[in-house]
Amino acid sequence: MRCVVHTSVGSDVFNENFHKKFVRNIQEWFNVDHEVTVWIRTDLRLFRDCSSSPCGYLEVFGFEKLEEEAYTRKLHKQISQFISKETSVPEESIFKEYPPVHSESVESWEFNPCPVVSQLG
Repeated sequence: MRCVVHTSVGSDVFNENFHKKFVRNIQEWFNVDHEVTVWIRTDLRLFRDCSSSPCGYLEVFGFEKLEEEAYTRKLHKQISQFISKETSVPEESIFKEYPPVHSESVESWEFNPCPVVSQLG
């Protein structure tokens, strides 16, 4: 299972302790005991449509239950609240209101890492 956070927030906000807590929370929220990989792509130039306010988005791969819209919205809220609480960054500058969330297997997804990627898994 893989969770990728794309954000315009600076990389200095996300330390190793944050990564460990985030992985544990993802395992708890998804009720999984297998490996979870969390990638955080920081310092991206992401903006809302027709606006100059920075934002970001979230992708989760390898979990069938994501096809349920209500579950996806609940999970999105949990993750954005967690990041905001742990980093003191306002929720609205972390994610768009409705992020793209995918349920295909991680094997079918190609990720092209860039220098701003932090990986813990």
